[in-house]
Amino acid sequence: MDAQTESAIDWRTLPPDKLLLSVTEAATVLGLGATTVRGMIARRELPIVRIRDRVLLPMDALREWVQQQTEPPQSGVAVTVAVSPRRRRRG
Repeated sequence: MDAQTESAIDWRTLPPDKLLLSVTEAATVLGLGATTVRGMIARRELPIVRIRDRVLLPMDALREWVQQQTEPPQSGVAVTVAVSPRRRRRG
C-alpha cells in the first residue's frame, strides 16, 4: 500500500466496535507508519491475529499494549532549559 492510501484512512471514521484492524488502520490509529508497524509485528512487539494470509491487529489488544507502554509522569523532576546568549554581529 502506498503512502497516499495510508494517509487516506481517518481513524475517526473507524467503527467503534471494530474488532480487528489492518496494518494500515493500526498504523493510523497508533500514529505510526505502516512500515514501522510491520517491523514491530515481525519483532513480535505487537499482538496479531492471522486469518488465512491476512495479518490483523485486535483493537482491544492494541489499547492494552498502549497502556502497558505508557510511562507514568515523573514527579518532582525539574526541567532546565539552557538558552545561550545571542552573539552580536560585528560590522
